[in-house]
Amino acid sequence: MVEKNKYLLIILFLTSLSFYNIYGIEPSWIDLPQDPIKYFDKKNKLLIKLKNLIDTYHSIQKTDFEKAESRIYLLSKIINFIETHLLKNLNNDEYLVRILNSLLNISKSKKLYLEKIRDFYQNYDDSYETVRDDIIAQALSTNKNEKTDFKAATFLGKSTKSFLIKDDSYHYKFLILNNGKLYIPSMKVSIGKFWLEVIDPCHRRYLLEYREKWERLKIKDRPKFFFWMEDKVIPWYSSKTFYPTNEEIQKIFTPVIINKKFYSKYPFDPSVENSKVVIRKQCLTQKYYLFQTRKDSKDGHIFVINPDKKIRIALGSQCIRHTSLSRGMPIIGIGSLWFENGRIYRISFSSGHYFPSFIHYKQVLDIFEEYGVILSNNTEVIYYDGPKYKTCTYSKFRKILTAKLRKK
Repeated sequence: MVEKNKYLLIILFLTSLSFYNIYGIEPSWIDLPQDPIKYFDKKNKLLIKLKNLIDTYHSIQKTDFEKAESRIYLLSKIINFIETHLLKNLNNDEYLVRILNSLLNISKSKKLYLEKIRDFYQNYDDSYETVRDDIIAQALSTNKNEKTDFKAATFLGKSTKSFLIKDDSYHYKFLILNNGKLYIPSMKVSIGKFWLEVIDPCHRRYLLEYREKWERLKIKDRPKFFFWMEDKVIPWYSSKTFYPTNEEIQKIFTPVIINKKFYSKYPFDPSVENSKVVIRKQCLTQKYYLFQTRKDSKDGHIFVINPDKKIRIALGSQCIRHTSLSRGMPIIGIGSLWFENGRIYRISFSSGHYFPSFIHYKQVLDIFEEYGVILSNNTEVIYYDGPKYKTCTYSKFRKILTAKLRKK
């Protein structure tokens, strides 16, 4: 009976560890469990050494930036010890091997996270406004194309204002990540100041409440924000946004537009029967998938348009949001699209991250037209007029858009 209970506890412990890896993304703010091997042979010298290493690691003050190197060093030792000693010598117990592999993944993920916040504070202080301005300036200074020199951009602050660009031929108004604050009664949470999500190595959403608590601390040696967060209990299931690499954005999330239809090189939604077509272009044969959106899809396919007018599209989900495609950078268009056989039958201009306005709605439609995509008159349009959410056909929306922009 004792043996049976022991293995039941082990299975429960393994289940809890498996929850750490959600959507295939390690929640790297999760730390090592205090005593992960208590159900195994306590006389085993290798397991005793692992426990001592973990105990030493947990004895280091987590909120102290100056102790970050010591924690990273201990995690490196734990990783090396598990890989070179434990997994090679204790591989006859299936449950133990699974736990060791989970501990290894947590250690690697945590080490990478600590390295990122250490590097962050070596370059910046806790004023995320300064960080935001610097990141945007760097992004625009390196984001050059043959027509526009983005080096001359000057940040103006609010989300609906533009960058000043010393190039009269570039007439698009930039959208800046929302820096305001909004309370959502249904979720009982305040959202906004989304630069916290961009700066956070884990890209967690809803950090605003923690940030405000940290700002209210009236102590002399207030810890740096992300290190102060280290001893806060943040559940493994907390919402976070997946940020693909620039290479992944280029390869996976960049559509191909041919004959007014949107194609992808990858099928976005396996549950939808995507139309697979083969197109011969410049003597090369390429297999594409027509964009198709499920009728019951709430988010549709989210999209952003970069300053160089490149369109990025992804299937929206809990962890794939607009910032997944923009990485928090300035954009000139945003929203969601619903497709049928590659053609748009519904478009929404809403975004809580960026708060677009009528001028940005027009920019999206103008850039689509440059790609040869003209919406049909009966296309459903969803937009915000101030705080009000509205919907109408595209033929009616064009008249509304013209009237709104004429007033401005």
